Amino acid sequence: MGSTAMKSTVNHSTMKAILLALFCLCFLAVSRAEELSGRGNHNNEELNALKLRLAKVEKEQQSHMTYNEKMKIAFSVTLNNGNRRQLGPFTTAITIVYPKVHTNVGNSFNVHTGIFTATVKGFYFFSYTAYTAHVVNTFVSLMKNNEKVASLWDTESSDLNDSVSSSAILKLEVGDHVYMRLHEGKQLYDDTANYNTFSGFLLFPF
Repeated sequence: MGSTAMKSTVNHSTMKAILLALFCLCFLAVSRAEELSGRGNHNNEELNALKLRLAKVEKEQQSHMTYNEKMKIAFSVTLNNGNRRQLGPFTTAITIVYPKVHTNVGNSFNVHTGIFTATVKGFYFFSYTAYTAHVVNTFVSLMKNNEKVASLWDTESSDLNDSVSSSAILKLEVGDHVYMRLHEGKQLYDDTANYNTFSGFLLFPF
């Protein structure tokens, strides 16, 4: 009888110990799971933050590259396209069309109309040359929209050939037009030496 009671007491104590151990193990397992879950969420937040920063840097880099490309504006053209050519005289002033393109970075110069159109507001440098031969008169002007900015003029004299040049720095808004005008009753002459030129480029934006 005493032996049976002792065995029952031992089994009960052992069961309590086992249950307590299981409870502790479960508690530790839950705590560990919550810790790992918290770390996982934290890691996910850091990863998402890094992804957002990387996307922002890539966007800024792309924007910077686009801006740099937009700032690349330069052209250089000539009147001669491979043959001897005399332009004029005309009864009215005309815009000079330069068919031979050496450079047209940014495509701001229209080879069909002879007009440069500003796509970026800024300060631009323009230069041009004009040539006459065989005792003719010439009168050309650098034009900004409808404004005469600078002009070159030469009249008939004892010499047969004359070459002149000029340049200007212009402040342009987007959409402003710059072109060369040959005035009425005047002429230009050109051949494969490319005497008549028109060039320009963006100095800096504002």
